[in-house]
Amino acid sequence: MVDPDAPSPSHTVNHYWLHWLVSSIDGETLRHTTASEGLISGETVVGYKRPSPPKGTGPHRYQFFLYEQTAERIDSPLPLTRSDFDLQSYIRQNNIRHNNTLTAVFEFVTQNTAH
Repeated sequence: MVDPDAPSPSHTVNHYWLHWLVSSIDGETLRHTTASEGLISGETVVGYKRPSPPKGTGPHRYQFFLYEQTAERIDSPLPLTRSDFDLQSYIRQNNIRHNNTLTAVFEFVTQNTAH
């Protein structure tokens, strides 16, 4: 899960802010599991950090991308930081993309409305 609007939608200096990265999700389990049946497991590469757009920066998009993983396991170094995460480089380095096809994507928008 990434935030392409970090640190703010009008000033996106980072490629993405990385909120969560999971690999090796079993495709058959994914295909046959419903949300009511529980969590879908995989290898957590970077732990989950909830959306938390800075106050006053407006709406932020949060995106989930699902790619077919061609290798059995991803053995590349972990991203060094959550900020400035280059998703496309990570995909290329790990031979994740299958025939340049994105399998699924989900996006939601939220903002910090605190005064």
